[in-house]
Amino acid sequence: MPERYFREHLPQNVTLTGIRALAAQYQTSLQTTAYRCAELTNITIVEAKNGRFGRPHGQLQGTNAADVLLDESLQALAKRACKGEAGTTQLYLTHQYSVRQWDVQYHPLGSERALFLLTPMRTQQARNDIANAIDDTGDV
Repeated sequence: MPERYFREHLPQNVTLTGIRALAAQYQTSLQTTAYRCAELTNITIVEAKNGRFGRPHGQLQGTNAADVLLDESLQALAKRACKGEAGTTQLYLTHQYSVRQWDVQYHPLGSERALFLLTPMRTQQARNDIANAIDDTGDV
């Protein structure tokens, strides 16, 4: 997947659905296509097997990603995804001494395996989500 041509087809907001479409277009595996997307964007791709995360590719690669991937909420999602559940959620995860909101998409791959896509939320978008949650509950 040459970068120049691949970037032309890469959506601005990468999703697992978009990655599947690219994999079909380039006739490559879902994982290979996901890893290429992670190389060229701000996403992180990580595979879970038997409820445990493997090595991340992308933004969290080469950092203290283990701390992020050991988050209890994320670990619970890994177990559910490896049992066949797919979904999307948003989590606050601690990475390099800061807490940040992440969009988390997950999809089972079969044989107790699942693929995760983690995308950091934009700071303003996260602030808006917090403000809306406060407005909805009336809490300050």
